[in-house]
Amino acid sequence: MQKQYMDNHHYTSLRPHTYLIYSASWHTRTITFPGITPISTTITTNDVTVPSLLNGEYAKIMPDSNTVLHSLGYIKMSLYADASGTIFAQDSSGNDINNKLVQTTIYSYPYTDANNNSWDGYLTTYFADGSYFGNTDTNNSAYWYTLEGLGLPPQQYT
Repeated sequence: MQKQYMDNHHYTSLRPHTYLIYSASWHTRTITFPGITPISTTITTNDVTVPSLLNGEYAKIMPDSNTVLHSLGYIKMSLYADASGTIFAQDSSGNDINNKLVQTTIYSYPYTDANNNSWDGYLTTYFADGSYFGNTDTNNSAYWYTLEGLGLPPQQYT
């Protein structure tokens, strides 16, 4: 049985090696290491440092998110389907991801399950309105983002 993560709106199955990177509602940054053993380790800190992702995926957006957290204390994201930033990506409710307040970010590292099935890494961002956006490592270069307070043109979602 997989562990479950519950936020205000969803139950989401967590795969092994899933890291809760950021949660605005808790006003803390929590890193959870749910293992395949009955014992999990949770580290909670008020520091705004976002942990590095060891496999190199999403190596651009995580430091940018950390920069924004240090300066503003929150993250508002816009996500685009084109490099020019004219076509918004859609959230789980079919709405444009246009300057949406990020509630929680969760990353699941790639892994092979007990049946020898390979699963790609997966980054899921939950927004304050209860919607979310998820994307696999193999598709991360298909999107571009801007973060309020960063002052940069759309950056590739890598």
